[in-house]
Amino acid sequence: MYADELLKNKGGLFKLKIVLADAFDPEVSEEKAMIDELKNPETNDPYYIVLRELTATETMEYMDAEDKDRVAMLQAKLPEMIVEHNFSKSDGKPADNGAVYKVLDSSGSLLLYVLEIWGKRLPLARRMLKASAE
Repeated sequence: MYADELLKNKGGLFKLKIVLADAFDPEVSEEKAMIDELKNPETNDPYYIVLRELTATETMEYMDAEDKDRVAMLQAKLPEMIVEHNFSKSDGKPADNGAVYKVLDSSGSLLLYVLEIWGKRLPLARRMLKASAE
């Protein structure tokens, strides 16, 4: 891509799609019920979010933060990091990122799953993990 095309690419170069129902085990009856709830009633497709990578400034803030503060930092940034989702309101209009975040925040399991998947799959995180293993 040319530089001007890269700059038009809102939300950074790296984006990650996370299917929320994947946080739960379909073999466990209570969790299967959650999987069924995490579907768009209009399309019956599982809900998903697409997260952007951190900007350079955000990455530096993240790297400088204490381990215990990193989750809180990501949690605070999550609504603005959502660049796409398939949540809709009961009137059929798309839900805003704040509403999507409230859904995630209403379930500690779901929010931690999103943060864990996002953190593990970032290219920088994978590279750092590989370097520390060597």
